[in-house]
Amino acid sequence: MSYNIKDKVIIKDESYTFIRCTETKLFTPQDFGIKPIYYGSMLMSGYCSVYKVNEDLDFVLDKLYVNASMNQDIKVINGCSPSNFSKTDFDSKTTFYEYKNLNLVAPLSGFVLVGNDYIDALKYRFYDESLYKITLELEVKNGKIAAIKDCSKLMEQYREKFNKGDLAKKLDKRTIDKEIRKWFNFKTIY
Repeated sequence: MSYNIKDKVIIKDESYTFIRCTETKLFTPQDFGIKPIYYGSMLMSGYCSVYKVNEDLDFVLDKLYVNASMNQDIKVINGCSPSNFSKTDFDSKTTFYEYKNLNLVAPLSGFVLVGNDYIDALKYRFYDESLYKITLELEVKNGKIAAIKDCSKLMEQYREKFNKGDLAKKLDKRTIDKEIRKWFNFKTIY
């Protein structure tokens, strides 16, 4: 299994991995008329996003990195042109476009789970949601952060139960604390 580039969320200058979202209202390159192209197993979707919680507590798309056809028209997003064209692969006829400082409020109302300090997954059979020492749940209402809850201890308790063999190989939702249970019910968006 190869490394996969994950979307990021920046909170107070700290970078977190975007783990999951309860809604599908996040931006994709297609929203801007850009068709991403598969970039190998490390970037299967052909793009990566960086969201940010700004000073006004808006949940905004800050950066968008897209692998697209070098023959595709260059798109401007929220007044921003891609900042780098040097990553062109002439064999595959693709260019890696980098859009920065987009400052687009995400049309989202729901929950976002982010994590930091990744735990070596090779020795565990955990679900991706619990593989971070620091896990935060962001409640977003109409693109604004309504609350941030630290779920790190609950995810740690889940890992401990799993290590002790208290959880069957198949996930038993009844044994997971109700505060984090929802994260084991939703399908990963991408």
